[in-house]
Amino acid sequence: MFADNACYVGEFANDWIEGSGCYTWSDGAVYDGEWTRGRMEGKGEYRTVSGASLSGTFINNLYLDVIFICASDIDRKHPRSW
Repeated sequence: MFADNACYVGEFANDWIEGSGCYTWSDGAVYDGEWTRGRMEGKGEYRTVSGASLSGTFINNLYLDVIFICASDIDRKHPRSW
């Protein structure tokens, strides 16, 4: 548990979040996947509290794959272009 109520369960190396693990931010968002030196790096899934998710490859905390949005709260009357 961190000072901001975030939580990490997983591997560490040299005091860094490193390897496989699951990080939950204080707002309830979750990243479950691979880490390098405290950054989302490799295969993983990021989920928001609303249910939207990104699953694929992350490099330096950025999502790199084609985006497939999976969320129950998408407004089908007003489609969006990304």
